[in-house]
Amino acid sequence: MRLATRFACAIAPARPARGFTGDGSAPVITVNGTYFRRDWFPVLGYAPSLELVDEEDRRTEGLPPRTRVASIDDVAARDNAYMLGDNADWIAFRATVSTAPDQVAVAPGMFVRDYQENGRRVFEYAMDAPMSNDYAILSARYAVRREAYRGVALEVLYHSGHAFNVDRMMTAMKASLDYYTTHFGPYQFRQLRIVEFPTLCAVRAGLPGTIPFSGPPASSHAPAMARTTWTCRSTSQPTR
Repeated sequence: MRLATRFACAIAPARPARGFTGDGSAPVITVNGTYFRRDWFPVLGYAPSLELVDEEDRRTEGLPPRTRVASIDDVAARDNAYMLGDNADWIAFRATVSTAPDQVAVAPGMFVRDYQENGRRVFEYAMDAPMSNDYAILSARYAVRREAYRGVALEVLYHSGHAFNVDRMMTAMKASLDYYTTHFGPYQFRQLRIVEFPTLCAVRAGLPGTIPFSGPPASSHAPAMARTTWTCRSTSQPTR
């Protein structure tokens, strides 16, 4: 396939719940509070990160020992970078997400529109800046708090019974934008969301423009905010 070539493909991922695993169960598709990451989607090209890592498993499959760290002179290895993954590069992102008619679906980017289609509610989002290839799709019966600060659309999406920390989260986002803009550089995106989902797995992630979280509502979002503002950036900024 040539560079800049576009093609359409349809996938039908399925992850049936078949009891409980030895290390617990974390359903990603739920009645109220769906959360899944990019690993649900196909990977184009060869992905070294998906190779078997365990030495015994590799011997069983007749595979040679895996190279742990590439040589500093290995130019090809530079295609694989933290946060950018295999064949590292920034991506242009747009998403259309269909969900239940009483839910709000969330994806990276600015909200474009929502509408009803075939008895479902459909949301469209578009990112207006290159972003790292790491994102989450969420859907739930959210209550939404919105404010604007420093030209950024701030949102907290939360379960209606969990409103007791929403003011603190909004204040923390504003303080983080002040601090990280001063010390790291301008915030790249036009939106910033904190999005709650059920505590079926303990996660707080700093993704492009979005901070999904589960776990205790009073937990600090500062590390995730730092990752959202700095690690997911597509331009380098001087630091002190």
